[in-house]
Amino acid sequence: MTTRVKSALILGSTLLIGMLLGGVLNAWLAERRFERVGYFRSEQGFTRHIEEAIGPTDEAQAAAVHEILQRSAARMRQHMDSSGARGRRILDSTRAELATVLTPEQLERVDRIMRQARPGHGPRGPGPGGRGMRGGPMRQGPGAGPAD
Repeated sequence: MTTRVKSALILGSTLLIGMLLGGVLNAWLAERRFERVGYFRSEQGFTRHIEEAIGPTDEAQAAAVHEILQRSAARMRQHMDSSGARGRRILDSTRAELATVLTPEQLERVDRIMRQARPGHGPRGPGPGGRGMRGGPMRQGPGAGPAD
């Protein structure tokens, strides 16, 4: 092998390894971002994050702030749960209307798309493995996702 061929192989290999490492690192960083968002959206994460930002000056203030944030987090969870239920009702009524004009094959395709669009179903499917905006691993508590 000539020096020119060896240099080209080394350069090409280095480029390929760099691209692979960049892809893996990008995927890892995206996963971490989704985990942080999922944690912040949980009641415990919301409360802790805001408490840290406030930095209560004493125990009495810390207790009062914690109580207020717990109530707020519960209201926020209730709002998110009702929004999700409303979205599911809209999807269900849309499917019922479409069923009157579509063929069975078309309806199956619509069903497949609508299953993927449900909250908690990310690009990799439902549950902890599929992290859509609502399907992160930290999602806990009542209404954490649809029971499929």
